[in-house]
Amino acid sequence: MNFDKIFLKTKWHNILGVVLQGWLIPTGIDVNIELPLSIDSMKTDIVLLRNHPDYKRWTERQRSRLPDGIRDSAASHILIEFKKTESISAEAFLQALMYDTLYRKNQGLRYKQLQTFLVTSKTPHAKTLKIWDFVSTDIPGIYRSYNVALQRITLMDLNQLADTPHNIPYKCFASRQKEYEKAFYQLDQSKHEWPRAMILILNGLRRLLSIRWRKEDMLNLRTEELHQEGLIEEGKRWIKHLPPEDRLDGLSPQSRLKGLSLDEIELAVTNHLSEMPVETILKHFDPEEIERYLKSVRGQ
Repeated sequence: MNFDKIFLKTKWHNILGVVLQGWLIPTGIDVNIELPLSIDSMKTDIVLLRNHPDYKRWTERQRSRLPDGIRDSAASHILIEFKKTESISAEAFLQALMYDTLYRKNQGLRYKQLQTFLVTSKTPHAKTLKIWDFVSTDIPGIYRSYNVALQRITLMDLNQLADTPHNIPYKCFASRQKEYEKAFYQLDQSKHEWPRAMILILNGLRRLLSIRWRKEDMLNLRTEELHQEGLIEEGKRWIKHLPPEDRLDGLSPQSRLKGLSLDEIELAVTNHLSEMPVETILKHFDPEEIERYLKSVRGQ
């Protein structure tokens, strides 16, 4: 099976959208995928982020999960046109502009309420940027155009986004091996308790990229397109091959105990305590409690 063909046929905006649903919805941001734009039910290959009606601006919790460029936007509706395998072209810019116009009119939004981002995994060629009058901003990876027709479109290059915590889930979709490997490493090292489904999908993507770059055996995929379920399964396979300490790293004590019965927890605690020095155990108890316990034992 041709691995590159699988990558090309995959609806990557769906995969990104599912990751962002797990990551952003708990903060009050709606994440919609393939939303209709007009009365004839035309649908876009796009992800929509929509802030909660009660919030006039992104909250600090929301900003901590939004990438550079978007986290500082004053718009309450964000359209993301995502290009994972395609290079940026004239069609991509015109398509993003069409989505921006149709969605804004269909929703009855003012210009300032909507901002559209063309997000790309592949760094645009300097010639392409020049043709469309896009220039870099003071935010790494964020470009804006001084072309009147394209001023509403912001270009985001995932390869160039800064290596900051709020950019981690997004940079996992970068095209450069060095960049996405840094993002996955940060994901492993982060003490943040990430949503499980999101972690499985990202680890599934990581496994696929690892196999692709190492030119190992092809995956046992039955279709020519990746879906979130397939990535979740690949994520589970990735985690199974990790040592126990790496699987548990970053999880809270409560998360580590999920799924265990009280008997299993008691047995684990008993086994752990049996390996600890008596002095270490006793220092956590009040001397009077220890004395009362010893008296009750002697009384037996």
